[in-house]
Amino acid sequence: EVNLLEYPWDLIRLNGEAIKADFRLIGKRGIEGKVAKGACLINPDQIYLAKGAEVQSGVVLNAEEGPIYIGEEVKIRPPTVIDGPSYIGKGTIVDGAKIRGGCSVGPVCRMAGEIEKSIFYAYNNKHHDGFIGHSYVGEWVNLAALTTTSDLKNTYGKIRVHLKGEAIDTGEIKIGSFIGDHTKTGIGTLLEAGCVIGVACNIFGGGITPKFIPSFSWGGEAGLVENRLDKVIEVASLIMKRRGVRQTEADRDLLKKVYELTAKERTRRKS
Repeated sequence: EVNLLEYPWDLIRLNGEAIKADFRLIGKRGIEGKVAKGACLINPDQIYLAKGAEVQSGVVLNAEEGPIYIGEEVKIRPPTVIDGPSYIGKGTIVDGAKIRGGCSVGPVCRMAGEIEKSIFYAYNNKHHDGFIGHSYVGEWVNLAALTTTSDLKNTYGKIRVHLKGEAIDTGEIKIGSFIGDHTKTGIGTLLEAGCVIGVACNIFGGGITPKFIPSFSWGGEAGLVENRLDKVIEVASLIMKRRGVRQTEADRDLLKKVYELTAKERTRRKS
C-alpha cells in the first residue's frame, strides 16, 4: 500500500505513521547516548538514543503512543517533554520544549516552546516560547519569540489554504502554517490557520498576518513590500556562516530562480 501525496498538508497528516514505519524499518532500539539519572523514559523499548546524544535530568520522553528517535549529538534540556511518534535529527538542541506526537525536527535545529504534529527541516531556529501546530517549516527559518500559529477555527470548520491563486479546501479541521526557506518572523507574530508564507520573507509588526504572503515579501498586517534579492542573499550567507555552512553558487542561483518564478505572486498581491 502506497500513500500518494497531493498537497503539503498530506505530509502533516501522514507524518506520525511514517515515523512509526521508519522506526520499524530501521530497527534501532536502546540507549547509545547519555541519559541523566533524573530523566524519565516511558516505554523505553520504543526509544532510540544515538551516540553522542544527551538527555538531561528533568526531561520526559514518552513513547506510549509511538516511537521516539533521537539522532546523534542531540541535546535535550529540561523541562522538555517529547511524546511519540517523534523524530529529532542530528545536532538539534531541544531547550525546555513540549513536542507532541507526529513531529519531525532537524537536523541542526534549535527548539523551544510547544510544537504539535509539525515538520521542521534543517537549520531552523525556534528557540523561544510560542505554539506551532500542524505546520510545515522549510530550512533556515527563524521564528522569533512568541510566534504562534492558529491551527483550528473557532467554528471547527474545514480550513482553506491558498495555493497558485486558489483557496483550496483541505478537508481538515486542523491545519497550521506553511513556511518557506529563509523566512523570518518578528516577536509576537500571529499566523492564521492555513497561512502560507513563501521563501525569504521577513514578517513583523504584531497582529495577525495576511493569510497568503508571497515569497520575498517584507512587512506584516499593515502591508507588504518586496524584499530585496541582494539583501536576502547577503543575510542568508551570514546566517549560514554562523552555523558553519558556506553558501554556494548553487544556493544563490536557487534563490534567484525562486525570486523570478514568484514575481507574479508579488504583482498580484500589490494589485
